[in-house]
Order: sequence, then C-alpha cells, then structure tokens
Amino acid sequence: MIKHIRLSGMIKHIRLSGMIKHIRAPGGRIMTTPTTKPMVTPVEAVARGFSKYANFGGRATRAEYWWWMLFTSIVSAALNVLGRGFGEGILQTVFSLAVLLPTFAVTFRRLHDIGKTGWWHFGWLGIVLISWVTAGIMMIAAAAVKYGYTESGWPADLSGADLANWDTLSAFTPSIVVLIAAIVSTLAVFVWSIVWLARRGESGQNRFGPDPRI
Repeated sequence: MIKHIRLSGMIKHIRLSGMIKHIRAPGGRIMTTPTTKPMVTPVEAVARGFSKYANFGGRATRAEYWWWMLFTSIVSAALNVLGRGFGEGILQTVFSLAVLLPTFAVTFRRLHDIGKTGWWHFGWLGIVLISWVTAGIMMIAAAAVKYGYTESGWPADLSGADLANWDTLSAFTPSIVVLIAAIVSTLAVFVWSIVWLARRGESGQNRFGPDPRI
C-alpha cells in the first residue's frame, strides 16, 4: 500500500512491502530500509530453544536468550521443590541435563549476535573451573601438610582444627588467598558475561549471519 507523509512542505511516498520499507526522497531517488520484527515472545523463545537444540550457528536476540534462561531457571526451581520427596532431586537433575546443550547453543548464538565468538562462553567456564579447582587442591594440600593423611589417603578430619590459631592460619594462608581469588574471578566473570549477554546485537548482517531482528 502507499502512504503519503508530508514533511516540511515536501511529499515522501512510503510503500510497505513485507518487511521492507521503500522511501521515495525528493528527486525520485528510492531508499530502502529494513524494518524490525516484533520482539520474541516467551513461548517463541522456548520453542526456538528446543527447535535449535544443538544449533550453535547463527544469532539470537536478547529477548530469545533471556526468556530461555528465565524459563530454565523457573522450571529448575519448581522441580527442585516438587522433587524433594522423589528421588532426592532427580527431576531437577534430569531437566538440567536435558536443557544443558540448548543453553550452550543459545549462549553461542547470543554472543554471535554481538559479534563475539561463542567460544567465549567456554572461556568463562574455564576461568571459573580452573580457579576453584586450584583453590580446592591448595586447601587439601595445606590440610595434608598440617594434619597428615588418614588411612584412606585423604587429609585427616579438620572439624577440631583451631583456625583462630596463628600457626593454623599461617599454614592455610596461601590457599585462603587463592580461594579469595577464585571468588573474585567468579564475580568478575559473572559481571562480564552479564554485560556482554545484555548488549544489543550488531545491526545488519555480521560474520555469523543475518540480523535476527530484520
């Protein structure tokens, strides 16, 4: 259809054809600009999450990503409550495993939308995992040096350890420092990921595919 809009004494003709808007500027020159699609609804986001179960290619909008994360969080919390009397949380475990791959996939696509490689997601997980594993190993090693090993090979029971004692505290100081570093790095990665995943995607096509908003 044709719409005529009068702006500052001149006529502009706008023809809407599907999702493309044609603007006729003075002199007869036609400019074509894409229009944006409506924001993804919660139902559409969940449907896309499952339909693109293992699709790590392409791009995902902020709405698609965050509606999916809200869905998985709510269902996981509900199953945790409902499943307390059934197999010690087995329902939540099964659901979490079922949505693990599509969650990775939608995170990859969300990073693609802002022009970043999806491997940043595993980079974040690697930073957190390495920091906590290192902290755990150092705590076990400090306990072994201070209190010795049990018959099973693990450090002795620390339930009676006096952590307020200077000798005990000094023995654990390096591992405590690493533990604090693990906490700080986890918080830093959390903020970093939120900032990136909440960023508006790049306009137009990028190296990962067409703009999902057009």
